[in-house]
Amino acid sequence: MINETTEYVCIKLSTGDDVMGLKIGSDDEYTTLLYPMKIDMIQSQRGDYKIVSRFSARPLCQFSEVPEYQIKTKYIVYEMPLSKEMVLHFRSLVVQEKSAEQAIVKEDEFVEEEEFTKLDDDDSGNTYH
Repeated sequence: MINETTEYVCIKLSTGDDVMGLKIGSDDEYTTLLYPMKIDMIQSQRGDYKIVSRFSARPLCQFSEVPEYQIKTKYIVYEMPLSKEMVLHFRSLVVQEKSAEQAIVKEDEFVEEEEFTKLDDDDSGNTYH
């Protein structure tokens, strides 16, 4: 999956979305990204004149556990390499995301075991579905 042609990139999609990720492959039809993160810019005003820009990043699709995405190359407006600072930030986001997923899985396993224990210990005659 990750090899010598893998690179950290930031791409602009024709929808206007900025996405960063690990580019692990590309051809005329698709560009494949590993752990793509959507970047959102947040601007706020401090004082009378100063405007501060911050950004947030989150998984491109928060409803999937699949880390690899294929994006149609025709929808990519431009692609640039990520800066060294952003590579470090991207890596930390991926680690946080993976840790959160593992914690959720462990928590779900605990809840299931707890529910099974309740079923075994229940002497009330109630049936659980």
